[in-house]
Amino acid sequence: MKSDSSYLNSGRLADVLTLIQILAYDVSARRTNDGLNKQLSRSPRSANHWLALARLHPEFFRVLGDIGRNQNKNAPDAQLGGFLF
Repeated sequence: MKSDSSYLNSGRLADVLTLIQILAYDVSARRTNDGLNKQLSRSPRSANHWLALARLHPEFFRVLGDIGRNQNKNAPDAQLGGFLF
């Protein structure tokens, strides 16, 4: 791994694996940020919210609403609209 890898952030790998597991669990793999917080009973440890985490790892996640747009990966919390899948 490169020394600048985002996976080296404290808690990042655990958060990414948690998100992969929860989205893979159900056929309806679309979740809102609030839905993920409720289902997991927590926010991610390595990002401000689950959608921010997903946007930082497009190798695993797509955020509906970002597709076809060049969205800032560090969008403020006010721009949480979207679903993970």
